[in-house]
Amino acid sequence: MLNRTEIKDQIKEQFPDFYNEEGESFTDFISLYYQWMESNQYTGASKQIPTILDIDTTTDAFLTYFKKEYMDGLPTSITGNQKYLQKHILDLYRSKGTFEGLRLLFRLLYNKEIDIYIPGIDLFTTSSGKWVKRKYIQVTLSDLSPTLEGKMIIGEYSGATAVVESYERIIYKENKNNIIYLSNISGEFQIGEKVNELGGAYVESAPKILGSASGLNIISSSPNFSVGEEVYSSTDSNLKFIVNNTNNLNLLGVMSVVLESGGTGYRTGYTNLTYAKSNVAHPGNDASFSLGSISNTASIVLTNELINTYASVVLNAADYGMPGAGNDDINSVMGDALDANTYYYGSIENILVINPGVAYEYSMDIAANDPVMASLELSDGVGGFLGNNAVISTVPSFGVDRALELSTLDSLFNYTDNIDLILYGSDDKVITGTLITSAVGEAAGYYNNTNGFLSNTKYLIDSNYYQEYSYDIRVNTLFSKYFNILKKTMHPTGKKVFGNALIRNTMDLSITTTANVSINT
Repeated sequence: MLNRTEIKDQIKEQFPDFYNEEGESFTDFISLYYQWMESNQYTGASKQIPTILDIDTTTDAFLTYFKKEYMDGLPTSITGNQKYLQKHILDLYRSKGTFEGLRLLFRLLYNKEIDIYIPGIDLFTTSSGKWVKRKYIQVTLSDLSPTLEGKMIIGEYSGATAVVESYERIIYKENKNNIIYLSNISGEFQIGEKVNELGGAYVESAPKILGSASGLNIISSSPNFSVGEEVYSSTDSNLKFIVNNTNNLNLLGVMSVVLESGGTGYRTGYTNLTYAKSNVAHPGNDASFSLGSISNTASIVLTNELINTYASVVLNAADYGMPGAGNDDINSVMGDALDANTYYYGSIENILVINPGVAYEYSMDIAANDPVMASLELSDGVGGFLGNNAVISTVPSFGVDRALELSTLDSLFNYTDNIDLILYGSDDKVITGTLITSAVGEAAGYYNNTNGFLSNTKYLIDSNYYQEYSYDIRVNTLFSKYFNILKKTMHPTGKKVFGNALIRNTMDLSITTTANVSINT
């Protein structure tokens, strides 16, 4: 590197050699000229040009020109190292239109953090919710299953493929179920086949597909179902189906129940229903019914032991032989000796139509009888006896809209083919049938956002604040103070900016404790 401290000492080196022989006077003149300029400090600035042009070594006086060239629009009162900022100003410009760019700008200008709110994310938009139903296969336990996440799998026999999103072990009804969630399914997997990694080595202990609930083979259906109506299993209320199709043909002589009086003294699981089947007096076919629910429950403590069984027992006998615990004698309490039981009973609230039948011409009575309660012949206070006083009949009518096709809302877990099910709908409607399973199950559906939902957190477009092209900067600095700077530097074209005060609640959670300690010596 040239020594620039004394130009006059370097003059002769700048001329060709023949000047030293034929023009020595000229070179001496030039040297003296620069000696005079240096002595009067006319060359000082020119020698500093390389230093001034370097942002790391430039003077504060020239820093203003750098700002004008590379940071036009930014105020001079920027916090932080000015030279470092100008060296990296491209990082700021390249982040224009991004959240990070806006945050960086406010750190540089005001040394403050900001929050950015996009009103467009809270717009009410009709039909914008995406309905999602996760698909999965329930499989046997295998060490291979967790390693398949993120990989493509293939069915051993079907050749169907899918991407494994995740593997989970889910406990349902006290059973551990091995579930592989899938996406991008191509083809149809089969129950009983193993799944391995596509392109990987065949693993004998690979997981085997067990199957999941998917529909119902309908045996019978009450009338008056509508497409989209939900029904649920009598044994598992979480197992729900939806009616996909109905038969809209009018069927003559289907039975509907008329519950004139639910009586009292009936118990769930102990009440028998008897009714006239198809015969000469009541032509028709296949109607069947079952007890629904019991209401207005009460309890009574009774024994069904007949006292005359012990009529010949001597009063001072050592043991009467009654069914109560231990020996029963003259000192025993009669209720304990006879082993009394508590019965919970109530009124029949509804009768379920398992099958409404067809071709009935006349009404038909249904007799409800609880044999234990009825055998006690306890008066109901209105001329009848508990457990045998309900008044129930059926009337024939036109049957329309029986359920023809169902599908599951949630396949759930641990279900197999051909399980007998009774499904309940609204208004005591019933569907019976056997369960259908398929290789791929579907979890309950959900919307991945609430943009299409009416709520107090969603807003209609006003083409001003609430629109897709606005953003709101929230900072504890006046909007008017930074608006012009923002517009000149980081504001993206086509957007509308708003400014609001940022309020942060802070609380001092520090706890100061004072303890007095005395030491006895």
